[in-house]
Amino acid sequence: MKPSLRNLKNRLSSTFDSAETCQSYLAFLGLYAIAYWGDPIYFSYLSVYFREIGYSTTTIGILFSIGPAVALVAQPLWGRWGDVSPIRNRILYIILIGSGVSMLLMGASTALLYIAPVFIIHVFFRTSQHPVEDSMALVFLNRHRLNFGPIRATASLGYMASALISGWLMNWNLRAIFPLYFIYMALTLMFARQTPTIKNVPRAARSRFHFNSIKKTWLLTGYVAYAFLLAAAFGFYTTFFPIYLTQDLGGSQSLLGFILFSSTAAEVLMIFKGERLMQFFGINKLLLFAGVISLIRWVMTYFVLSPADQVWVQLLHGISYMLTNFCLIRLIHDSVPVANQTSGQTLFGLVTNGVARIIPSFLGGYISAALGLRSLFLINIWITIAALILLIVIIWKSKERQKPDALHCF
Repeated sequence: MKPSLRNLKNRLSSTFDSAETCQSYLAFLGLYAIAYWGDPIYFSYLSVYFREIGYSTTTIGILFSIGPAVALVAQPLWGRWGDVSPIRNRILYIILIGSGVSMLLMGASTALLYIAPVFIIHVFFRTSQHPVEDSMALVFLNRHRLNFGPIRATASLGYMASALISGWLMNWNLRAIFPLYFIYMALTLMFARQTPTIKNVPRAARSRFHFNSIKKTWLLTGYVAYAFLLAAAFGFYTTFFPIYLTQDLGGSQSLLGFILFSSTAAEVLMIFKGERLMQFFGINKLLLFAGVISLIRWVMTYFVLSPADQVWVQLLHGISYMLTNFCLIRLIHDSVPVANQTSGQTLFGLVTNGVARIIPSFLGGYISAALGLRSLFLINIWITIAALILLIVIIWKSKERQKPDALHCF
């Protein structure tokens, strides 16, 4: 055997406790590499499509506020079903099938009375896809003491590839996003079926999700509130920035794709270094840094009027967004009992991707119609300032209480 192959084998043997564990880890890498390919279509290109077929920004805002409202109902249901199902993987299969088929059907007509109900059905399925995936991956990784970073990094790489491919295809044909999304979900389902079976806690040991079962409830609630405010600012961005870039600033859909690509590229470094950064700096300093970077980003988004220069501005997204989510996903996993893992992750998704998106999407349409799309990023500056003030208060209160650090925050 060649030395290089022998070294690789020895490294794999030292990382994984068995060949089966290695195979399962590779299956999760494959799942995450394709699972996020549909996200650029839903979060960025779909609003451009709606604008191109004649919908006003007010109508688009209402549509994208209905989606998070549906998530308020859907995410607790999926979380509970994920916890009580004997095998958690089956819930993910149902979500992927429903999400892919509903998006394919959305492209059959441009009539609002048709698109609105199909859009609601689509959101009902897709809203808990990533929380369920995360809960499955974290159960497996913690069982074998493996790192989440490389797996989450493959998701960012997949998102980057999809941003470029989808943007190029939209320049060719706007309707291409619908069959493309369906293909992405079909491939995700294929990889999901290769992941190891994640069995839930036996029925006799299950209990309903209660907030008093969470370690340091007040502290975790404060962190989630901080993430909620940052997500509210991001809600304006995901719904209206693609329209602002392509119409107000005159950028192309290919440029939008490259912005999504480059901003996600910045996430990869944060993912690989996330665990080490948390251990070295602590959660408080890391979240504070993410908030400051987010504030700088919104200030520059407001003042930079060149579409090409927005590429450099949005690189900051990868740092702030990924650091915040990486920390919160880990905190929730460490704080919520094993029997309620899926509920914990889906409730976090409910707050940041559901509640935090309703008001920005709904009001953003009316505000942009009255004051222009650019005004939304000025609002984001003030929202982020409020978030930073909240975090500073949380840090001060936590030090004042001087309790044991069960969440490894300091």
